Amino acid sequence: MDQNLKKYLPPGLLLCEEKGVLKLCVQKDCPEFVGENFSPLWLDFVGQWKYHQSSLKAKTKEPLFKAIAGKLKKNTEVLDATCGLGGDSLLMLFLGFRVCSIERNPVVFSLLENAKKRALEHGDNSLVQAMGNWQIFLGEACEYFEKEGVGEGVIFLDPMYPEQKRKKALSSKEMRMLKYLLGESSDDQKLVQYFLRMSGKKLVVKRPLKGERVIDGVDHSVSGKSTRYDIYFAR
Repeated sequence: MDQNLKKYLPPGLLLCEEKGVLKLCVQKDCPEFVGENFSPLWLDFVGQWKYHQSSLKAKTKEPLFKAIAGKLKKNTEVLDATCGLGGDSLLMLFLGFRVCSIERNPVVFSLLENAKKRALEHGDNSLVQAMGNWQIFLGEACEYFEKEGVGEGVIFLDPMYPEQKRKKALSSKEMRMLKYLLGESSDDQKLVQYFLRMSGKKLVVKRPLKGERVIDGVDHSVSGKSTRYDIYFAR
């Protein structure tokens, strides 16, 4: 483990590596989770890819595909400005898009990079090929956009708002670990507003199916069973 990462870990959290797999672990003396048992958090892109292969037979009918592609070409580029654990980015790769993901937290970024490395080593040909269409960067999404832009592509945002944090924290130990690692974030809505104001690009914002709109002016929405994608076109 990179020793520089220690300064980004709150008390009681530890990064450990086992057989090449980087894991986020909760120590027994962690002050945040006294008396609780937590399994290590690690990312498995190979397993997720196999799941998509077995469950998603009609890619173009997927709500996320419809939200991003619209009338654009299938291989359009997507800037995932709020990468997190990479689930949405991996799904977008599976659906045929080129993806550039931005993650601001160095610990989460390290988990992503480790999972991508293992996917290249142990994935099937389709996954290895897809990894070539995925770039992951450490930093702030706004700063990346100002330097690199996104060409003719689409910007994707999955902001984790306070009400989502509370709901997920009650049902998922992994989300509780992440919340403890990342701390409270108050700038998610500002990030959405920034891209609406500055990007001039199509913006797709992921929301809970019955969640409130982040901001008025949605041009179109695509809904799935539990998720809604609010779409804003360039103004």
